[in-house]
Amino acid sequence: MVRITLLAVAILLALPSLAGATEPPDAKWYLNDVDPAWALVRAELIQRSLIRGQSVEPFDPLKADRPDFTESPTTMGLRRLQLEAGWTYLHDTAEGIDTNVHVLPELLLRFGLTERIELRLAWSGYESHKETDANAIEIASYEGGTDPWFGCKLQVSKQQVWLPESAMIVSASAPVGARVWTSDRVDTVVNYIYAWDLTDRLSVAASTGAWWTEQNGDAMSVIHQSAVVGLALTERLGTYFEWFGLFYHGSPVDRPEHYVNGGFTFLVTENLQFDWRLGVGLPEASDDLFTGVGFVIRW
Repeated sequence: MVRITLLAVAILLALPSLAGATEPPDAKWYLNDVDPAWALVRAELIQRSLIRGQSVEPFDPLKADRPDFTESPTTMGLRRLQLEAGWTYLHDTAEGIDTNVHVLPELLLRFGLTERIELRLAWSGYESHKETDANAIEIASYEGGTDPWFGCKLQVSKQQVWLPESAMIVSASAPVGARVWTSDRVDTVVNYIYAWDLTDRLSVAASTGAWWTEQNGDAMSVIHQSAVVGLALTERLGTYFEWFGLFYHGSPVDRPEHYVNGGFTFLVTENLQFDWRLGVGLPEASDDLFTGVGFVIRW
């Protein structure tokens, strides 16, 4: 009789956990502007788990700020660490002069201080700039390290119907780069990013920001605006198409620059992604062409 009573008590105590095990995990996710593919991978894993009669712990899709100009409005999450890096090549021809620029490693280190705040260290790295004339003779060459940037990202809102998921990034530079690239002062950047999930596969995002610096001893600013469309092609392959513009104030560059670019992201694992991009400048003031590759790894 005692054994039967103990067995009945054990069954009653187990009923709440058994009932909870049949509930599906929270499948809500927020598609960012450069990595739409991971949501489909997540949905498939959840579905397979439910078919096996097991539940899984919900996890976040990889949230990368590269490879496009428009950064993600999503923060890393508490104590998550992410490294983003890559290489970019730019080419321009103007008045018979060919300019070729290489930039690497385009380092961005992100750490989640809280669920809504992340700390950021950004460094474009080593930049090589060479100019050649019509006879392919080198007439100028500049190279060296650029200034690093320190900042934070604050998530302002989550998407609710037409209210976008949004975030604010504030950063300041350390003027320690090579003489040819540093501004010799602490520059500041403010960037506001906002995005909407339209469907499970399609998202749109945009950013509005400003950069304050000096050029030849004179204060100047650059206002930027961007808009991007992201699309999940398969479970692992995503693509995007983007426009962004740069508008100078107090600078010898008196005409705005406009660019369009597109690229692909490929999700290798839950925490590893590779990317490729290609873009062109529209008006004459813009660089003619740029392309690059990179990767994202999260811990």
